[in-house]
Amino acid sequence: MKGLFRYFKPTTATVNSEKRQPNRRPKRSRLWLMLLSGSLVLVLVTGSTLALAQSNPSLQEQEDQVIREYALPNTPPPAPVYKPAPSAPPKKSGTPSTRKRITSPAPTQQQPQNTPTQPQPKPEPEAVEEAPEPRPQPKSEPDSTPKSQATEEAATDTETLPTSDYTLQFNRAPVVGNRFRLRGVYSEARLGFTRPRGWKVQSAKALIRFQHSPALIATRSNLTVLLNDTSVGSVPLNRKQSEIGQALFNIRPGLLKDYNELKIIAQQENDEKCSNPGDATLWSEVLPDSELQFEFQPQPVTLSFNRYPYPFFDNLSVDANRITYLLPKSNEEWLTAASRFQASLGRMAEFRPIETRLVKTIEDVQWGDRLIVIGTPATQPGLKDLDLPFTISDNRILDGSKNALPEDVGVLMLTTTQDGAIPVLIVTGNGPAGVDKAAQFLVQPDSSKIGTSPYILVNQLDEVPTPPPRKWPDYLPEKNSFKISEIKTQENGQPFEDVTVRGSGAPPIEIDFRALPDDEFRRGSSMNLRYSYGPQINPRTSAIEVLLDGVFIGGARLTSENGAKGKSLNV
Repeated sequence: MKGLFRYFKPTTATVNSEKRQPNRRPKRSRLWLMLLSGSLVLVLVTGSTLALAQSNPSLQEQEDQVIREYALPNTPPPAPVYKPAPSAPPKKSGTPSTRKRITSPAPTQQQPQNTPTQPQPKPEPEAVEEAPEPRPQPKSEPDSTPKSQATEEAATDTETLPTSDYTLQFNRAPVVGNRFRLRGVYSEARLGFTRPRGWKVQSAKALIRFQHSPALIATRSNLTVLLNDTSVGSVPLNRKQSEIGQALFNIRPGLLKDYNELKIIAQQENDEKCSNPGDATLWSEVLPDSELQFEFQPQPVTLSFNRYPYPFFDNLSVDANRITYLLPKSNEEWLTAASRFQASLGRMAEFRPIETRLVKTIEDVQWGDRLIVIGTPATQPGLKDLDLPFTISDNRILDGSKNALPEDVGVLMLTTTQDGAIPVLIVTGNGPAGVDKAAQFLVQPDSSKIGTSPYILVNQLDEVPTPPPRKWPDYLPEKNSFKISEIKTQENGQPFEDVTVRGSGAPPIEIDFRALPDDEFRRGSSMNLRYSYGPQINPRTSAIEVLLDGVFIGGARLTSENGAKGKSLNV
């Protein structure tokens, strides 16, 4: 600083100027210092801004994707709301149906049965229906009821929502078949089911029809039903001569989750002192016409791509998802986009059923369908009859400035038809290139995280890397050594967790090993099983067994009467 002031000091001055100069010199020096400092700060800020812009080009690319050069609608219509219809209209003759729904205000009438067809269970004259008293609960639905994301974000409607009934019969589960037999002193059976996303359950009941051995002691034998490890009631096994009995158990709606497990436990005794667990007379059967009865309200949902693929595909649906394609005029490009979209649905569905059909007009769409429209306005004239955010003129899609979109720009839109009862997914553009680009964008991984509105403009696609040839989803890891927790369960796609079984007749713990087609297992492969068990077991009759495709490959006895923790078995 001293050097800076010395540089501006004058070499000659008069006496009067020497008296006045000390007051002006500091002011001028401070002014020059402020200007110099400001210029340095400006240079630093400008340099850092340029460095940031150059070091983060991806941010600029993302902004370019969001800020389109195409004008959006100035006054877009309100977001479409999908309102599931409470009841199905009359079906055409010869059309199969897997649904069985009735609306509460409607008069009683014959409804289509779920396959395989079973008559409605009715109390037989000799079988008295037993229903345990339900737990006290308020009449209104508790706020703590678990809901899926789509239900929580459902559109609010001031009018009273209709109530529907649904019956889910046990015989639809492959594990039930013709009978559900429980053997031994203590035996349990499990049955899994899901709760669809659009259901707000008002009440639920389990109607259990059963038979049991006449040798059972009624005072020491009972049947207990649990939902998600919470007891909902018990009934004594006191029927004579293997008569059919039935019991109706009330289920609190708060117990229901997205994925549910119904557990039936049989406690059976045929001796007052000690029953032999291997006695063949210790048996009970749950009949396949037992059922779960639901009373629910279908919830309206505001359509948005952040929920995709719902409601067009619901992985929690208890029925087959019904996909309907609107046929276009003769167009080969439609086959490419439609097959790509259908293949993506198949990957999401996995083992879940999908019913697919084709219609020629929108009027041919039936209750419960999800309509898919793929093609340009020229090949899909039905687009003009739908309520869309973009205007269609002369078979061209116009943006907010009434300019036609380029042919290589894809357009994705969501809307409804039939008063909101049928959701519609539109994959379109002004040219085949745009349609193909929109379809490819929709099936790319994580595409649901990009769209947050009922329409999307796609002008470019991100490059998706090709996965390794041996990396298949839901198959065994590529490593030679891995943990069971690295395998995802087929039911809900979650990693395998600890499982507890009880009783001598407990169902086996099944682990699905899905190997690649060209994998070859050689000699020397092994499995290290870690397990624990509780006390009060009989070491002479207790053991753990490991089977591979039904073939015994190893086992160990449970030798400690006090139980054990963290035991290991190498097979």
